[in-house]
Amino acid sequence: MDGKQPEASGGYAGLLRNRRFVLAIVSSALGDGGYSLYAIAVLWLSFQLTGSLAVSGLVLLVEFGMYSITFIAGPTVDRARNLRSVLAAGYGLQALLACAIGLAVDLGQLTVPVLLVLVGAISLVWDFTWTANNALVPRIVARDDLFRANGLMGAVGGGNTIAGYAVGAALLLVVGAGDAMFLYAALQAAALLVVLPLSVPAQRTAETRVLADFWEGWRELGRGTGRPGHRSRRSIHRSPARRPCEARPAPNRPP
Repeated sequence: MDGKQPEASGGYAGLLRNRRFVLAIVSSALGDGGYSLYAIAVLWLSFQLTGSLAVSGLVLLVEFGMYSITFIAGPTVDRARNLRSVLAAGYGLQALLACAIGLAVDLGQLTVPVLLVLVGAISLVWDFTWTANNALVPRIVARDDLFRANGLMGAVGGGNTIAGYAVGAALLLVVGAGDAMFLYAALQAAALLVVLPLSVPAQRTAETRVLADFWEGWRELGRGTGRPGHRSRRSIHRSPARRPCEARPAPNRPP
């Protein structure tokens, strides 16, 4: 089925028999759950490290500030030959960076600058992982199944995020913020293993550079694409690959 247009499943049962969709939803659940655990643990860790709410706020500033580069992550992910490579790299790097935080805590070497650098790196990697996940489902299910697939992904994502926060808060009382980083790493590693069999090749070959696409987007925004007939030849060329991606709502990103 890789590289071919998927066929409609005809219902939720058929959709759940779609091996690629099941792999996608399981890997996303593991990755998102791990990040929810991390989001709770890193704040508690920063407060334990310094006793300062200002430092915890600075950690949040770095974390959410890195989310602003999504406008760069999008065109970059769009050019990936296979989304699996982006997801595998994202999950793997998050696991390594989480282990680095956990080891620094255990060795007593964690400082505020080191924590901020690692938090920024994790957020940067997460941005690309989140963007790749956002483009995944429209490439592996038929257009007629997008509504059902989006509903399932939304239900799993929302419930998983809530569960991740709840379990993360409970685990902080049992294992501590440092050891919670190793659990976060384990969940990312599990997501990596699940996504490895999932091949999602690109549906088109990029003909322009990332920067050119970026500026074209701003020009289209400035001119207004809502006018009848106002559509560049280049955007028409891309529309078959991009319209399905717009059908999937953004997944629950940890607040």
